[in-house]
Amino acid sequence: MAKTTPRPKKQTRTKQAQARFLSIFVTTKTHSEACAAVPVCRQTVMNWLAKDADFKRQYDDAVAEFCDSLFTSGLTLARDGWTEPIVGKDGAVVGQRPKKSERLLELYLKAHFPEFRDKHEVTGKDGGPLEISWLP
Repeated sequence: MAKTTPRPKKQTRTKQAQARFLSIFVTTKTHSEACAAVPVCRQTVMNWLAKDADFKRQYDDAVAEFCDSLFTSGLTLARDGWTEPIVGKDGAVVGQRPKKSERLLELYLKAHFPEFRDKHEVTGKDGGPLEISWLP
């Protein structure tokens, strides 16, 4: 009779699956791809987040890392820009020009400097104070 290798305990398998999920999630930032690679269903990940404080901390770190990378990428596009090819009529690249994202720059300014934020003032009739009444 052939000797079989015992399966790892459920807790060990769970920790291995969690580690694999996080390693994929850190690079792809999508639950779908990470779940498919492990493979586990999305609800399993939600259960891990609800019940496993260590996994939740690692997951939150992965999300924060992703947000930092987005911030860095956006700041690079706003501040340093990129090189855009200039295409001639025949479809050949005839040169390059620098481009920057003015919209991203605007969003960064609004996020970090209150004086750049949109201002909304609400007044009542004829510019007076706003009157609030409750319906009975």
